[in-house]
Amino acid sequence: QASVGANPRPPPPASWAEYHQRPAPPPGVGNATGAASASSSQERGGVASSSSSPHVLAGGLSVAEGTFKARAITALSDRLRSELDVLRAQSGEEAERLLTLQAELARRREDIERSLREMRAERGAWEHRIGGMQAATVALEEWLSENEGKVSENEGKVSGVGGVEGGEEGAEGVERRETDIADTAFRPEDPLSEQILEEMAKDLALEDAMDCLDEALNAKKIELEPYLELIRELSKEQFFARATTMVARKEQRERGVSQGVTF
Repeated sequence: QASVGANPRPPPPASWAEYHQRPAPPPGVGNATGAASASSSQERGGVASSSSSPHVLAGGLSVAEGTFKARAITALSDRLRSELDVLRAQSGEEAERLLTLQAELARRREDIERSLREMRAERGAWEHRIGGMQAATVALEEWLSENEGKVSENEGKVSGVGGVEGGEEGAEGVERRETDIADTAFRPEDPLSEQILEEMAKDLALEDAMDCLDEALNAKKIELEPYLELIRELSKEQFFARATTMVARKEQRERGVSQGVTF
């Protein structure tokens, strides 16, 4: 009671208007906690607490400064995020372009390697052909060296025969001499080869004869009936010549002759 009488508590206000019109109580009256906090503040140097003012935020910033700082941080964050999105999109496009370029380079590499393999194979084939041609050239030179003397001897014999016959040689004599030279140069090694050469020559001669008959018929130098009779006879002889050639060639193959005159 003594304490209550010494510091009487005022009654609560009836309205806000009455609260604002009431004079402020003297320091330390009616609020022991306020007095204790005021005395503690005075003891710490008389500096008022920042939280006691409604216009001051934590850190000593005002409401306007805090709002500006928050908006600036938000704007910078948005700008940084947009720039990061742009950089991410550019990086994705660049990575896609580089992957496409890598695939194209890999495809070109495969094409170059395939072309290189083909060129190497072609080079090997050409080298093989060159080797075969060189071997054939050597064989031909050896054959020429062996048969050159025979041809010279045959020419001397034919010219001697022609000198004996006198001036009756003419064109037929020259043709006969050339034929003898060819026969001497290409002598068959066995009877089968000789038979094949004769039958092939006969076949070609009959073919030329039938061509001449065709030209004569077209020029109306021969009648149709004798033309047919001659063609029938020549065709029969040509058939037998070809059949004989085929039989002789078959017998050569059975004897193991892999090369020779082919029909």
